[in-house]
Amino acid sequence: MNYDLASTWSKLETAIGSEPILRETPEKKPMRPKTGRPRTGSGSLRKNSSLVFSSLTSPKSQFSQTVRVRPLTAQSPRYFKHYAALKIEGFTLNDIRKIYQAKCNDINIPVLVDQEMRFISYCEKNFKNRIIDLRDNGIGPLSAHVLGSVLKRDESYCQLLLGKNVIGDKGAIVLGNSLQKNASIIHIDISSNDINPEGAKSFFDSIANHPTIVSLNMSSSEGLHRNRIGNTGSEPLRNLLKQNKSLAFLNVSRTALGPDGIEFIIEGLQNNESLLSLDISNNMLDAKSIENLCFSLVTSKVIELNLSGNNLGSAGCDHLQTMLCGGLSMACYLQKLDVSYNEINFKGLAKLANGLRNNTILRTLNLEGNPLCGNSSTGVFTLIAGNVAIQNLNLNSCQLGDEGVNKLSEALDSNKVLLKLFLASNDIDDNGGLVIADGLEKNYTLKQLDLSNNRIRRKGGIALANAIKINMTLENLNLKENNIKDDAGQLFSELSRVKQNILKLSLDLNPIGFKYLQDIECNVKKNRTIFKQGVAPKIKEKIKRLALSDAQIDQIKEVIEIKKRERDDINMGLEKQTQRFNRIEQEEKAKIDTLYTELEENRNINVKLSEELENLQFETVNVKRKGDKEIQELNDLLAYVVADMKKLEKQRQSSREDFALRRGQFETMSGQLKETQQVVDIAKKSAQGSYDNMMKKLNAMKEQLRKLKNPNEVIEESKVPKLEEKPASKTPVIANPSKTPSSSKPKKEKPAFKPTSGTKQSPKKIRPKTAK
Repeated sequence: MNYDLASTWSKLETAIGSEPILRETPEKKPMRPKTGRPRTGSGSLRKNSSLVFSSLTSPKSQFSQTVRVRPLTAQSPRYFKHYAALKIEGFTLNDIRKIYQAKCNDINIPVLVDQEMRFISYCEKNFKNRIIDLRDNGIGPLSAHVLGSVLKRDESYCQLLLGKNVIGDKGAIVLGNSLQKNASIIHIDISSNDINPEGAKSFFDSIANHPTIVSLNMSSSEGLHRNRIGNTGSEPLRNLLKQNKSLAFLNVSRTALGPDGIEFIIEGLQNNESLLSLDISNNMLDAKSIENLCFSLVTSKVIELNLSGNNLGSAGCDHLQTMLCGGLSMACYLQKLDVSYNEINFKGLAKLANGLRNNTILRTLNLEGNPLCGNSSTGVFTLIAGNVAIQNLNLNSCQLGDEGVNKLSEALDSNKVLLKLFLASNDIDDNGGLVIADGLEKNYTLKQLDLSNNRIRRKGGIALANAIKINMTLENLNLKENNIKDDAGQLFSELSRVKQNILKLSLDLNPIGFKYLQDIECNVKKNRTIFKQGVAPKIKEKIKRLALSDAQIDQIKEVIEIKKRERDDINMGLEKQTQRFNRIEQEEKAKIDTLYTELEENRNINVKLSEELENLQFETVNVKRKGDKEIQELNDLLAYVVADMKKLEKQRQSSREDFALRRGQFETMSGQLKETQQVVDIAKKSAQGSYDNMMKKLNAMKEQLRKLKNPNEVIEESKVPKLEEKPASKTPVIANPSKTPSSSKPKKEKPAFKPTSGTKQSPKKIRPKTAK
């Protein structure tokens, strides 16, 4: 607040073209006695801005008495006088001014002298202890270029803090190239700098073989200028983890890695011997990614892992359980695990608790923000009572309620290693407070307990106060934002006065009188003072116990002398033994040389025999392969022949049966044909007789027809004398022969000639049908 006000008035004074008017401040009044209330910032504001206010509140007559000076510029004598003695290790005044001017160009603001002076003062305060601290300063690509040029030539600093700036891809590329020529930087913070995959890829490639970088923070905070590594930037990160032998701390939180990008990190972690801490929180990981990550973690030396803000769920806890209980190929070295805000329910909690039963390495477990509501009491009990290693357990905002902590008393009674327990924001009521109080009476290891933002009231508060009277180890108790009232507040006030092991007791935002809160604060402050005073004597006592008297030192010296003489005797004997050993070694060496010669000859013979044997084996294999092939072909042919024989046998049997059947049919048909033949012969003879009769009739009809056609010729013939009278035919003349009955002719036959009126047609010959 003071800084902003002063800067505002400086800008006004610069605008009107005058320097601030310096006036003497009034004498300080005697301080009034302390009231115990916290001081506000108004006094400090008046103290720090007295010069400014005096310059503006003075009457016009005072302005006439003051001396006007020139506006302050970069060429002003006072400017050089103020910064002539500037001492920033590794930086000159010109370097700082270049960084400021580049910064103004990055964020597109004018270069102001007063702001430049403030920036120089800021650098003078924050470029100390080998740390360059320019966090949240509007540093962009141009500023990073100037800073990189300084890092190339100077190795005075070991930490580079540039978080919450806007260096972007160009700035990351420039810094990476500069760091290749700097062998002193061990920690780099470029978090929240609007770096995209292209810049991340170039930066990781630049520091892949850097010999001194131990820690790298490329994470992002919520809001603007987030870093986005993605899949493209994750591949060079894999190479960085494989090649760099000094990197121990890596933070890539909120960088949009995703399941695909995390696979590259998993590959880089395999057999990594240097990385100790890995933060991949808020990167949209799933259960499959966690499974692959667990297999890589057991082959590395990572002891701190942050997986918060992902979506592991109960399925992810399956893989964590297997890793923590030693179910993979190697043991897990994790000492700190953060799985907060991962949608883990009471089933996932039970799996983690079972996995930690036999784990003796994990020290810190963070489960904050997971919905453990439901049947979570068993999981909490197993997690606390059945564990032998966890010292810090965070269950804040886990929706436990009174049901979730109903077995906490038994768990605290059984646990002998837990030091810090956080149960804030869990809707714990008086019933839960009574259970926790009962557990505190039985526990003698817990040092810190957080029950803030719950619903503990009078009954629970009194029970906790009475439990702390019995407990001798609890040092820090947080009961903020509950509903504890004066009767419990009075007990806590008395408790903080009597028990000097209470170093911190917070009851803020409770309906407790100010007097009790003030007494508690004073008592706790005294306890902390007494504790600090007691630390030094304890250390001195330990030093005394470690210190030795002169007599003891003399005895140790005598023993050392005796050991020295023994050592000399042993060295003499060792020297004789060494000479004897050298002689024997030479003899044995000659024998070994002879054996080596024989071995070489035998080796050559063995090689030749091996070659011959290999050739024979090759030929044998070929012959065997050919024989097997021929045998297989013959077997196939034999199987084919057998199949054909079976097929032919079936056909023969079928043909035999068919032949027998057809033979019977043939014999039957043959008999029928003979009978038919006889009938046909009889019919033929009958038909022949009928044919002859018909021919005779036909001839007669022809003759009669001729006479009918030529009656004149008939008359002439009748006049001619007949030489020889033939006997008349017994067959009568029939006018219409078609109606003549015939016993031998079938009824279906019609006369071959049928005269029609008006036309004359020749009769057609009728051919008898022959029997087939």
